[in-house]
Amino acid sequence: RGGTVGEYRGDRRYCVRIDHERKRDRWRVCGYFRGYYQATRAQSQARTQRTAERIADVLWAAWLAGEIEPPEDAPETVGELVAAFCGRDLTGTGRPLSAHTVRAYRSHLQALIATVGGGASLHDVSPEHVKAAAMRPASAASRASYLRSIRCCYAWAMREGFAHQNPAEGVIIARPRRKIGPY
Repeated sequence: RGGTVGEYRGDRRYCVRIDHERKRDRWRVCGYFRGYYQATRAQSQARTQRTAERIADVLWAAWLAGEIEPPEDAPETVGELVAAFCGRDLTGTGRPLSAHTVRAYRSHLQALIATVGGGASLHDVSPEHVKAAAMRPASAASRASYLRSIRCCYAWAMREGFAHQNPAEGVIIARPRRKIGPY
């Protein structure tokens, strides 16, 4: 059978996926902890689906036998999510985060924490909370920057498996006017 199999085995903490790469005509097996995809991914390749399933079964058995060490617990509150997001070392493309970028993220995401509270569940954040947090600064350019930071944080949380949806998706605020140069 062709196409993606998707999640082959999984529980609340660990997942084993099998995906078919049509262009290369091979199967990719990936085991990882939910919420820690980038940091805990174990990956292998196979030429047939049957071999890929055997590899996936070995990974799953190793998890069940306790041979794979779980990472620390995933963030559950908005404050923990912001701390994890700002505490990471690399961007999604693998480049190091600059100190200035981290400072800006932390500053912008404090508006979200102030709006919903640091102890609120990260799943309870609604688009209305995001819009209220993004509307805190006075200038339109700052508002857009706050919204970008919140979107980026939740996009990262979704990639890592911490969140199932991005509450900032679809939130629209007035765009800043473009400054026209004197020439």
